[in-house]
Amino acid sequence: MSDSPFDQEVTLRLELSRSDSRMAVGLCVLSASTGALRHLRRQFLHPGELLLAAAMPVQKRADDFLRGRYACKRAIAALHPDVDPTGVHIGMGVFRQPVLQAPNTLGLQVSVSHSGAIGAALAFAEGHPMALDVEQYDAERARVIESALTAHEVTLAAQMRLPRLQAYTLLWTMKEALSKVLKCGLTSPFHVLEVAAVEHAGAGLAACFRHFTQYRAIAFSLAENACAIVLPRESRGLAVETLQAAFAASAGQFHTDTVVRTPPE
Repeated sequence: MSDSPFDQEVTLRLELSRSDSRMAVGLCVLSASTGALRHLRRQFLHPGELLLAAAMPVQKRADDFLRGRYACKRAIAALHPDVDPTGVHIGMGVFRQPVLQAPNTLGLQVSVSHSGAIGAALAFAEGHPMALDVEQYDAERARVIESALTAHEVTLAAQMRLPRLQAYTLLWTMKEALSKVLKCGLTSPFHVLEVAAVEHAGAGLAACFRHFTQYRAIAFSLAENACAIVLPRESRGLAVETLQAAFAASAGQFHTDTVVRTPPE
């Protein structure tokens, strides 16, 4: 699976830095039909993943699983291009989070999200936790999302100079990405995941959290979707413009495999 069968896919190797180290992160974003993914599933799924997919009682869940696992394998390939994707088993944790399982973990973990036809995944060193979330803007979910926001976050949304649905959904993606980093999913009370501050940063938003100050979020809008990535606060080199370009390209007729080194924010 060295070459992608999909035109609407972007796979990037991103270079991040800290004061004492550098690390690579794999990112894959794609838009792919479920029929094509089903047809190719034996080329990228581990035998254990094939069993997981076959046991899912709802077809949409199985299709989302395929889209997410494909994105994960491509993100891993950005860091380890010679690894056979069918030899990498990404199981499920007790909160349904993806977990690379022995013996071939490669010292990595992954984060995955899907929204409609879009699948996105990050592959990163296990010692450098990250997560991403992608959500479609859905007016019917606006009240549900608002109920998950604190009074402080509703005030932040009003200060973001964005349409209310857009601001609420961006805040929601930040909180959900943080819950993935913490490996608790949305089982935690929503106020524990509270966003403390948000500011405009280039073409997107930068945020920090009230109770988890060691992390920060980068978020942006793209067409019908809100996207957020959470990473350690002091890690640098992840630019909103790079992420937007990847998501935009995945929605058009464009494909790239490249290394991106972005300047510090």
